[in-house]
Amino acid sequence: MGSIPLCLVILIAILSLLLVAGQEANHVESSTNDQLKDIQKQLFHLDRAVRSLSSQMDDLRSKRDGVTTLPTSSCRATISNCGAASSDVSGVYLLQLCAEPPYQVFCNQTFENGGWLVVYSRSNGNETRFDRTWESYKHGFGHPEGEHFIGLQRLHALTSASWYEVAFVLMRQGEENVGLYDRFEIGSEWERFQIKRIGTAKGSMRLFHADQSYMFHTANRNNLHPEARETMVQEGCAFWFIDTPHSIDNAGFAQFCHNLKQLKIMIRKRAGTSAASEF
Repeated sequence: MGSIPLCLVILIAILSLLLVAGQEANHVESSTNDQLKDIQKQLFHLDRAVRSLSSQMDDLRSKRDGVTTLPTSSCRATISNCGAASSDVSGVYLLQLCAEPPYQVFCNQTFENGGWLVVYSRSNGNETRFDRTWESYKHGFGHPEGEHFIGLQRLHALTSASWYEVAFVLMRQGEENVGLYDRFEIGSEWERFQIKRIGTAKGSMRLFHADQSYMFHTANRNNLHPEARETMVQEGCAFWFIDTPHSIDNAGFAQFCHNLKQLKIMIRKRAGTSAASEF
């Protein structure tokens, strides 16, 4: 056999070097990708830990602030419901129930002839975080002059003791959408703060049907599909939903949660009625 030409030897050497370099590059790229995935995983767990700590702080604040609220300079008078407010001007009042010390509420005296107690108010979440735990929603949070939720325990105490109607007011694309129901009652925590009674509807918006069961759901306590839970965390979403553990229209659910950022809920006591009153 003749000797191998020098040019072929050089070509083989170059190809060998390129092969080794390619293998090393692939190894480096694979190692880098593994490191990036590890960092992403650590960031994910860190974000969850921060959210958990933040939620715990919110719960403590809710328990502290939800016990009693002292009057401020903007607070007008002590009332038993917003219909008893002497002023026709919307504003903050002290609400006195027999079960607990007085606390601040916002009375809307311009919507539908006034007398409405604002129990839930959002405007894009610019003032108050709504991605909160069950405990936080139970006790309430925020300030009545801004974004806030009165708390499920208080909502149960109010609506189970007297006949209340409810108004859901949603601002969407600059238009006001209203859903009114002439009866509204919330159950106890043992009942998962279920909507026990929902009356006849009127207005441009329908949220509930009398033949369905609606329980309150938060991101950390719910009976919904896992995809819905992720959406609730992302959108700061907690509301009354039908239990749907096995399936979900995720696009529709995400849009609904997004719309909650522009929602206001108000209740009004019907004069001369009590929990024993019938239709």
